[in-house]
Amino acid sequence: MHYVYILYSPALDHFYVGESSNPAQRLLHHNAGNQRYTRRASDWVQVFLKPTASRDEARQIEQSIKKSKSRKTILRWIRGSDNQLPASIWKLFNK
Repeated sequence: MHYVYILYSPALDHFYVGESSNPAQRLLHHNAGNQRYTRRASDWVQVFLKPTASRDEARQIEQSIKKSKSRKTILRWIRGSDNQLPASIWKLFNK
């Protein structure tokens, strides 16, 4: 099984969209500074997780989110019914 995930950095106020078969391990990887884009911060938290049937499906959803280049679209995904994480993560965006 593969997953699409969205990370959020409160320090940068930025999102990162990715896909992985092990999102918990990827989060550790991002926070360790081993990824070019995410090494700018070490406070990344997972705010969205959607299981998919295949890596191709995960990549397709990931690219769809990235192509939108819209914070509003990302927030809709986070608040949507596909998100497997608890709604308590929304508190990060109530500024």
